[in-house]
Amino acid sequence: MHINAHNLDQLIQPKTGATMSETISLNLRAISDQATKLRRSIHGQVNHPNFGWAITAADLAEVPEARFVEIYNGHPSIRQLGDKTHPSVEQIWDIANSLRIRQNQPPLMGVAVDDTHDYLKRGPGAASPGRGWIVVRAAELAPAAIFDAMGRGDFYASTGVVLKDVQYSPGEGKLTIEVEPDGDASYTIEFIGTRAAAAPTTQPSHDVGQILQTTHGPAASYTLEGDELYVRALITSDKPADNPSLPRQVRQAWTQPVGWEKRVR
Repeated sequence: MHINAHNLDQLIQPKTGATMSETISLNLRAISDQATKLRRSIHGQVNHPNFGWAITAADLAEVPEARFVEIYNGHPSIRQLGDKTHPSVEQIWDIANSLRIRQNQPPLMGVAVDDTHDYLKRGPGAASPGRGWIVVRAAELAPAAIFDAMGRGDFYASTGVVLKDVQYSPGEGKLTIEVEPDGDASYTIEFIGTRAAAAPTTQPSHDVGQILQTTHGPAASYTLEGDELYVRALITSDKPADNPSLPRQVRQAWTQPVGWEKRVR
């Protein structure tokens, strides 16, 4: 189990609990304690759940301190897509968030990273830079502004798609996406969520993280019907990823879940 601490000031020694969820909780609490002590935004991020098949959706659902999780990691060994008996990382995100919201906990925010180990190599077998990142809406290019935006969930994750704007209106229950043009690229925008009537599960299900609406084009909006636990958007380009880590990988972006606020006190 790996955790990153962003905007850290002092070393935090790793802590180990009796279970995976307890171990995650202890380390995130230590990060939160430092943030409180120093009065600055410090965020703990749970890394690559499928690396070694280490972290399950149930583990993430059991840790209220968890706020951020990797939904894309550019290292070639992290099993991004899962297999016949393990869900993909994106499915883990949906399952964990569905469970968390039912338990009166806010959802996890998704981040994309490159997990660089090989700075001078490129290709599918290398862990090279520039494969994944986040884009924040911040008033200035400064640590405090950037990490405060992350804390608000005002950012998106990307492997190459650039979003011109993301807007969510709680009053209207409307999520709007606008993509920045990229030459002759075509886009598919999928709005994904889980409805309240879906049965709770710790395994992949057609009802958990289902596609609620699909739009072909560079702009789309989705108005919540009221029974969704949350809704997020996945934007996919038909252009291949630059320096891909996965077979036939294309450029994508993920927005954060919205519409859950009324269900979490």
